[in-house]
Amino acid sequence: MREVCRNVGILFDPWQADMNTAILGKNAAGLYAADTVAISICRQAGKTYDIGGLLFADCIINPGTLAVWTAHHFTVTRESFMALKAMAEVPQMRAHVDPDAITTGAGNECIPFRNGSRIMFKARESGAVRGVAKVRRLVLDEAQILSEQAMADLAPTMNQATNPQVILMGTPPKADGQLGVLQEHSP
Repeated sequence: MREVCRNVGILFDPWQADMNTAILGKNAAGLYAADTVAISICRQAGKTYDIGGLLFADCIINPGTLAVWTAHHFTVTRESFMALKAMAEVPQMRAHVDPDAITTGAGNECIPFRNGSRIMFKARESGAVRGVAKVRRLVLDEAQILSEQAMADLAPTMNQATNPQVILMGTPPKADGQLGVLQEHSP
């Protein structure tokens, strides 16, 4: 994965490289040792860049991969899409992504790869991922406000995928009562 990322201009800090090694660790059967990974890291530390790089590598290495990036609110989903879109538009990515094929319409954001892989971006607040199938990697941004209902809607998307993995990522809860991972959220 590191070599693929390096070839497309995605470089990781040592802590990110170590975290990716843990995320991508496999068992004796060749399946992810952790089918669900939780990352709780402070804001503006490089989570989106790191996990985005991991998704790009997965989509390049495994043709036909479907990854879904979801956040609770559309605005956060859109910001993540814009950050990954910028990564997809660098010259080193041209062999893998046609920048003109990137879908930017609100609610339909998608980075398609030339090999049939895709990264879709959806907001959880509207149940927009229901009906999507064969999701190999599901990224749940803002996991500190992930409801049980949203998880119930999202989990079936991975039922038919080969070696699927869920990545929950968010910011540590604050002492003032910010909700924790997998706690119910009321708008």
